[in-house]
Amino acid sequence: MVLHIINNFLPQHTAGIEVYVHRLCIKSPKSNFVLITGDKQFKYEYQGIEVFVLKENSEFEIELTKLLLEKNITCAHYHQFDKGKFSELKTLQLLKKQGIHLKLTFHLVQYYCSTLKLKQNNLHQCKITANRKECSRCYFETNYMDKTPVFLRSYQIIEFLNPINKIKKALNSSFEVVSKNIERFEFIINYFDELETINEDFYLLLKPFKETQNKLTYSPQTGFQKKLDLPLKLDELRLIFLGRIEKSKGIEKLIELAIKLNNQYITIDIFGQINDSKYNESYFHTASQKTNTILNYKGVLKPENVELELKRYNYLIHPSEIAEMTPLVIKEAFKMNLPVIGNNVFGINSYVKDGINGWLLDFNNINTASKFINGLLYKKLQ
Repeated sequence: MVLHIINNFLPQHTAGIEVYVHRLCIKSPKSNFVLITGDKQFKYEYQGIEVFVLKENSEFEIELTKLLLEKNITCAHYHQFDKGKFSELKTLQLLKKQGIHLKLTFHLVQYYCSTLKLKQNNLHQCKITANRKECSRCYFETNYMDKTPVFLRSYQIIEFLNPINKIKKALNSSFEVVSKNIERFEFIINYFDELETINEDFYLLLKPFKETQNKLTYSPQTGFQKKLDLPLKLDELRLIFLGRIEKSKGIEKLIELAIKLNNQYITIDIFGQINDSKYNESYFHTASQKTNTILNYKGVLKPENVELELKRYNYLIHPSEIAEMTPLVIKEAFKMNLPVIGNNVFGINSYVKDGINGWLLDFNNINTASKFINGLLYKKLQ
């Protein structure tokens, strides 16, 4: 029997790792168990899945051992892993001790890359994996370089001179972040018996490394590459965002886009669970007052209503600022023959192909993005 391990199993999510795990559990009756650690006060109910919640206390190891024996667990399939968390490391060590097969599916790019910027900005040029020197340089340049004096905007110069404490601190921070991520990546490679990725680009990046060659497998996600009938110019344009409400998913870019579009013939409906206290209904209402674009936050969409809701729109809009592995919301859209307008970052650009099943835009350039989207309409700006 297979025990799936994920620590933020939230059944109300309409996309993401939880949906992927749910599908695996439903598909195989021998793998319909999910283990999470946390608070038993939460209700983790999902049809067809048995969810076990273990609290981090003195009984943790006893309860876990009991669970493994009762359910005859032979494989532990991880979908997230953070070496820094007490419960996750303790769980992994106990599973290893019991001789259970350990598998990890990569859902997050940061398990591999020390800085997501390296992938989303320079994927075609990136040939470095888990290299402290090169990744630290990239991390510094993408996170700190614009905050340093112009004449010192060189990693090599700062490394040589270290003239200013603030810059030196930023440089040291780069090494610390990169070292932590690389340590986690190396730990995963050494500890797990099997590694799986669901993104072909990611597989090709990892494949050359001798440490992963005997462990790494690729599990294709179907339904991405098919050609869709892209809508012709429209009288009205309806866009849907579906995902977690947080900055990393591009919410700020989406609001900025709505304001820049300033077009009463365009509707952007936002569905998702709010993960950042900055956002609430009032926040979106205030933003909607700044534009003629119709901008609505419509709350959490129940999983069973996703397909029906997607049918009401012309495009899914996915402006995520971070690299993604396999955005399942895009898969949901393609399943319903709904094309996608996505940000041109790793993961999204693995599946969205210009003119085939949607469009890739640079959401860091709102002027260009807004001109393109307005260009999908017959009607002029109001």
